[in-house]
Amino acid sequence: MSLPQTPPDPPTVYSDHNEEYHDDTERRAEIQATFELENAWGEAYEQWLEETLLTDQEYQKAFEFGLFGKLDFYWDTETQHVAYEMPPVVDGGYGLPLDTASDIEEELDDFARIVADTLSTYYINWDPSDDPDSEYRQMFGDQYNAADDVLTDDQEGRRRA
Repeated sequence: MSLPQTPPDPPTVYSDHNEEYHDDTERRAEIQATFELENAWGEAYEQWLEETLLTDQEYQKAFEFGLFGKLDFYWDTETQHVAYEMPPVVDGGYGLPLDTASDIEEELDDFARIVADTLSTYYINWDPSDDPDSEYRQMFGDQYNAADDVLTDDQEGRRRA
């Protein structure tokens, strides 16, 4: 038997999060939509299947304990990428032998990293225009992302001339 080719359901990343640390409900909703509408979750799962060393039994345990659904993805403003938090498996009280829990935790971490990288690289880019030298500003000018709302009259006049 091999691991299922169909990914488990993606987590609901905007419902049970700690707003004290991550006040990003709108961005979480966009991550959720990307999982469901763009199939980013499925693409990451396919890549992970090619690399994972998880056994069928370990996968079943991870699935039974709902560990895939306990992954939490959010936008990290410092790194400007999607980041993740994952449930502790070794110290999570699941009653698994240490080597099994370690293997599951390591492979779940690999999967979460692939998901976050997939989202950051191919799907989500929330902040391309903050840099005045960005390719978006160079391509579209000051009107990109409503930046022309803060132009002075002098700058407005030069643009019209």
